[in-house]
Amino acid sequence: ICYQIEELYSAYRCLYYKHAIDRCGCYGKPGHLVKKHTILVGDACNAHPSNISHH
Repeated sequence: ICYQIEELYSAYRCLYYKHAIDRCGCYGKPGHLVKKHTILVGDACNAHPSNISHH
C-alpha cells in the first residue's frame, strides 16, 4: 500500500505540508490507490485568526 501524509492546521484544516508519496511495488498500476493519512498541527495558519473556539 502506498501512503501519503498531509499535515493540516487543526483549526480550519488549511494545508501546512503535503509529503511525497511513500511508494510500494504496485505504485502506478491501474486501480492501485494511495492511502492518505492526516496529521493535525498547530492551531491556525497566517490567513486565519488563532483565537477561535471549536466545540
